[in-house]
Amino acid sequence: MEQGNCPLWSLKYLSPVQVEAVYGIPVKTLEDWRRRGIGPKFSRISKRMVKYSRLDVEAWFRDREVLTADQPTRLQVAS
Repeated sequence: MEQGNCPLWSLKYLSPVQVEAVYGIPVKTLEDWRRRGIGPKFSRISKRMVKYSRLDVEAWFRDREVLTADQPTRLQVAS
């Protein structure tokens, strides 16, 4: 999906529709998370416009990574 001539992966800030297209998080879920105060950080540009920083969305995903028992930890990989 592209916005004008700019591919979504190159955008710094994404609308909720673009977040859904890139990361698969439904717009309604993002709305619910904003209302409940959870989910990735966002900026309210106006009463009806919300944007997500790509870096904040990706950091939010990284903060929720879970290692399974058969995956080495970062310390084991570095040894």
